[in-house]
Amino acid sequence: MVLLVSAILVLDSTEATRQDALKAFQPLKPGKQQRKLIAGGSELFLTLQTELILSQEPYVQEAIDDEATVQVTLTSTATNTVCARKVSDNTDVLMKLAGLSLGNCVAKIDDEMFVNLYPTQNSAARQEYTKASLLSSFEGVNIFSDPLTIQSRIVEKLNNPISGEGLVSTSELSVALKSALKDCLQEARALMKTSMDIAASQASSICIN
Repeated sequence: MVLLVSAILVLDSTEATRQDALKAFQPLKPGKQQRKLIAGGSELFLTLQTELILSQEPYVQEAIDDEATVQVTLTSTATNTVCARKVSDNTDVLMKLAGLSLGNCVAKIDDEMFVNLYPTQNSAARQEYTKASLLSSFEGVNIFSDPLTIQSRIVEKLNNPISGEGLVSTSELSVALKSALKDCLQEARALMKTSMDIAASQASSICIN
């Protein structure tokens, strides 16, 4: 009984925290955007970055669903308290690793965009780019640990857009970046799914003794 109550409380707390991760995307959703528009290429730049960020949402949702499956299994079948706690703690670590993987994918695309948009890649150019880049909102922050920081950074940049000469994306660059991000997220997702499947198996088979 103690295990069941404890597991339910952990599940409720975890689910509430994880759902916050989805809030990071809300400012960019159609009908949710409250931002100043800027003319020309810079507006296209922001549109592309918005699309790149929103394409990450399914990865985040799938990770949340995977963890919830493990936690539900623990509450419904696990009888070994110590084992259940270890599996629960392990899934939390896996979620943090999933957040790091997503952050690495975003950083990779952010860097590629900068390199393609700024022929002169000095510190001044990078600073200008970072101030304008919505993707840079993910820098140094794990979406599963501190999503509201990402959200606030995005909102700040939407409300104070920066127009720069280098912020002009092309259709070719758009296609290339979207494809690269998709491939990166798919690879990260595959690794995450394998690890979560192992955790689910542990919850249903090892933690019942």
